[in-house]
Amino acid sequence: SSGINAEYGNPKSTLSDKRYMASADSSGLELVTMLGNEKEGRANVVWRGAVLFYTLGNVIVVEDLKTSKQEHLIQHTETITSLAHTSDRIASCSGAHRLQPSQICIWNADTFQLLHTCTYHE
Repeated sequence: SSGINAEYGNPKSTLSDKRYMASADSSGLELVTMLGNEKEGRANVVWRGAVLFYTLGNVIVVEDLKTSKQEHLIQHTETITSLAHTSDRIASCSGAHRLQPSQICIWNADTFQLLHTCTYHE
């Protein structure tokens, strides 16, 4: 292969061929770089077992590190600035902008279902 996507004429990315899979007992590893992650994010990465939660704009990306499959949690109207977690919940928050209020969303950490949303005045 020439490394060119014939349909679009773009160079073929080889990044997915270089993915590193951490072992379950490698809790001493430190995340240094994440492709697509915004540098403006604050506390926007949660590592829970073999599942990595991180934000990209107003979306939470949930990546299973064992299977490399992703899900996207979409509820926020503004950029998510923080993620927090307990044993069974993920909380995400975004700041107010123009007419959009601040939001806090509570998610089930196992099923990724939205459980509750509140705004700054609730």
